[in-house]
Amino acid sequence: YFLYQPPNMEVMIHGVIDLMNHSTFEMRELGKVREILWIAQELARIANSVVTWKRELNEFDCSSAIFAYVLGEGILTPDTWREHDLETILENTQYSNHHRFFLSLWLKRYHELLSYLKKAQLQSINLDSFISSMPRLFVDFHLNLEGHL
Repeated sequence: YFLYQPPNMEVMIHGVIDLMNHSTFEMRELGKVREILWIAQELARIANSVVTWKRELNEFDCSSAIFAYVLGEGILTPDTWREHDLETILENTQYSNHHRFFLSLWLKRYHELLSYLKKAQLQSINLDSFISSMPRLFVDFHLNLEGHL
């Protein structure tokens, strides 16, 4: 689940559409830009998972990375999920380490993104402001809205 997260945040799609309209973009840099967009999409997905898991629980939507984490760590069992025991699922998930795990994962991937951006040495497009806005978006938008989305 964590190797290839679902692409539902649409960062890759919108990024590639933006590139199609960028008059000075060099196609030889496409692979590097797609890698940057892929990591950015993963960051958006992590942030979204942290914020929306309680709503998804009420909808019995088990596609959240949070639920993959608590199942993988043995905090919950598939039987608990199948029984729709919301109280147990909510309690065990809230007291799991998922916040620490996903914040650490987000920070790790963000630093990898910064490192990759530096190594990529893109010439035809500047993604610095896009990348530098991500921590603010994560904190100001996602973390402050946890439980409201």
